[in-house]
Formats: sequence, structure tokens, C-alpha cells
Amino acid sequence: MALYCTEERGQPHSPDYRLFFKNVAGHYISPLHDIPLKVDSDEENGIPTKKAPNDEYENVFNMVVEVPRWTNAKTEIALKEPLTPIKQDVKDGKLHYVANIFPHKGYIWNYGAFPQTWEDPHRKDRSTDCCGDNDPIRYQRENRKTSLLLMENSRTRLLLLKSLNLLMNVGKPCLWTSVMAGL
Repeated sequence: MALYCTEERGQPHSPDYRLFFKNVAGHYISPLHDIPLKVDSDEENGIPTKKAPNDEYENVFNMVVEVPRWTNAKTEIALKEPLTPIKQDVKDGKLHYVANIFPHKGYIWNYGAFPQTWEDPHRKDRSTDCCGDNDPIRYQRENRKTSLLLMENSRTRLLLLKSLNLLMNVGKPCLWTSVMAGL
């Protein structure tokens, strides 16, 4: 039994497309606000959780897949909409897609956000001297075996391996991203 499911509304690759999340009871939830950040118990809604290799839970996190591996549509959590569904990003009035880089098609990893996180654009990080980008903390997931199972936008558990701070453009906010391993 899945803890969360999704419901599509509108046509994919259109400005009105939305992907909403529901909990096990069938109630609509926000993937950003209602899914816990950390996996911190032996069971979650009666379902045993997977443990980190060292048999501890301290570094095991939930994630929300915004852009599934091998897809081109740049989708993201709609922060300003009720229930924060996933929608396709619009850039310069057009739907946003990423280019293929031969021999790959689209994103070569699952990309998304950690639930219940946010980067404050008014607070400078001491190590980078940059402010946040007003978005959730991002991740990329490079585990091929489990990435193939995540072709739909979804939620899964990850083990934190390392995190990086990326400077997108000079004078622009920083982007924290994490490299994760699937459990």
C-alpha cells in the first residue's frame, strides 16, 4: 500500500497541467508541507521503513521528484498555488524544457526538492556569503537502479551522501543541492 498517490489534471506539456498529491486516506496534501522531511521511525502509517546501511535513520530523508529521470519538461513545485502541486515551469512566456546532451535524453537523474525546507532569500550563508533562492532545498539522485522506478513524479526515501552549494550566476542567489543514494 502506497503512502501517497498523485492525480494529474490538465494535459502534460501545457500551462494548465498540474500534479496533485493525496495521502493514504485519499485527502489532497501539499508535497512541500505535508510530507515529512526525515524518515525517523520503524513504521510510517503501518508500513516498515527502509533503514540506512548503518542501521540508523539520522541521514534518511524523504524527497519529492519534480523532474523524473530521462524527461525534458522542467517541472517544479508551484509554491504560490494552494496545495503546491507540481507544474511545468514557464520561462520567457514559453514552457521550459531542457536540451538533450548526446547520448542522453533529458535529465540524467531524478531532480526535486526536500519537503518542509526553504532557502531564505534574506539570510546570508556564512560559508558562501550568498542568500537562498526562495525555493525548497534541491537534490539530484543518480542511483540508476532505483531511478528507473521513478519515471512518474513521486515521493521516495534517500540517504544523504553529500551536499553542495552551487552559485548559479554572479550576484544571484545560491542553490543548495544534495547528492543522494536511494534506499
